[in-house]
Amino acid sequence: IAGPVHPAFFPTLGIHAKDVTLANALGFDDHLCSHVSWTGNRLDGHLSSPNMRGEVKAVALRRTAARFPGRRLMGYGNSSPDLPHLHLVDRAVLINAGSALRKAASKLPGEFKTWL
Repeated sequence: IAGPVHPAFFPTLGIHAKDVTLANALGFDDHLCSHVSWTGNRLDGHLSSPNMRGEVKAVALRRTAARFPGRRLMGYGNSSPDLPHLHLVDRAVLINAGSALRKAASKLPGEFKTWL
């Protein structure tokens, strides 16, 4: 893919407060993540937002991308629920994808990476 990919958003799975800090530190304009529920200063094991995966993440990506028209987007994933949002980006990176996932993702504009 020619040209820079602007860091418009940071799609991630993690604890919201940590993700906001990390996204800001990396220079991203926004981030997408599931929000976890807290009781006092402890995680209570529940989500306080929709689970950001599958089509839910794709819908959120469409909404976020609309706020940044003309930006080239990059996404990453490591499982089949990541495919809906990866079909929407300019460059996709699949991490540690097995053969079935590689086959399902064969038409994505991107690459496969192996992390040890």
